[in-house]
Amino acid sequence: MSIWGSNFEDNDDAADWLSDFLDEPSIASLNDAFDEVLAHGEQDYVEVTEGAAALAAAAITASIFDGTATELVVDEEAVADLKAQARKLAKGARRSLVERALSCVDAVGATRRSELRQLISERLDWSAEWTSRVAALHDRLHLLVQTVAG
Repeated sequence: MSIWGSNFEDNDDAADWLSDFLDEPSIASLNDAFDEVLAHGEQDYVEVTEGAAALAAAAITASIFDGTATELVVDEEAVADLKAQARKLAKGARRSLVERALSCVDAVGATRRSELRQLISERLDWSAEWTSRVAALHDRLHLLVQTVAG
């Protein structure tokens, strides 16, 4: 494993997931990334691979629903396709997707049971920026939970 920066895609595992995701971007793939983290439960340890993918998926999810550009390297066509897929979802499914993304951000970015968080916290040159990015993503998703079902 190699970590070299504070951006969500600056991790080999996240970059690999993002590359695979962009081959065929889908809401189902976002949910699959969330499932890997949420299946662990409250007390289980989240490994870096699952955590990195979930943060990337959460960042994409936020961009789909709030219209802001993602910091990830995702082409406009992929985002437009994902937005079209999201519009076809029932209101409850859209809200659930955002809630699941938010739960993953909390599990990976704000708990001691996250290997990725532990690794980043060991790098003082990245820790503050990464923590800030996670907090900003959390805030975006939290706001979206209130509005996305409408």
